[in-house]
Amino acid sequence: MRLRPTIPLADWRIAIHIEATKTVQNQPGTPAYGCECPQCRNWRLAADEILPPELMGQLRRLGIDPSRPTDLYATTEEDGYLVYRVMYHVVGRLLSGPNIWRDYGDDRMKMYRPFRSKPWLSLMVLPYRQSYTAGPVLQDKKAGEILQIDFRLDVPKILAEF
Repeated sequence: MRLRPTIPLADWRIAIHIEATKTVQNQPGTPAYGCECPQCRNWRLAADEILPPELMGQLRRLGIDPSRPTDLYATTEEDGYLVYRVMYHVVGRLLSGPNIWRDYGDDRMKMYRPFRSKPWLSLMVLPYRQSYTAGPVLQDKKAGEILQIDFRLDVPKILAEF
């Protein structure tokens, strides 16, 4: 397995397999593949401006095109912002980072880590096998495992179609 040395993403550190990551990026069959819905188009217009430059650089170093997520959707609108969930997938190994799991009595929940308060941005990184979302398929199992990079954030409503 040829993993690149540690690449940071916010508070996480990831060993990345660049070649295998390319095979899961914008993969046919993933929910946002080739999507031209208003939510996806709005994201492509807003991504460069809403994601902080350091996060954009880290995503690109991981082999991600920030304008082309694996999946995304908007849930609500408030004060001209849409609340988005945006997901990307890479192949490699999660080396370190915050524990996203919280126990609440008998329940266990995943929690996003705040990155910025205005406009709101939070994220988590987790093994894709711990996710309940649709995602890419990895053909080369020796390359590592699929990791999900999962954002919740406020995105300006740019398109008038909403």
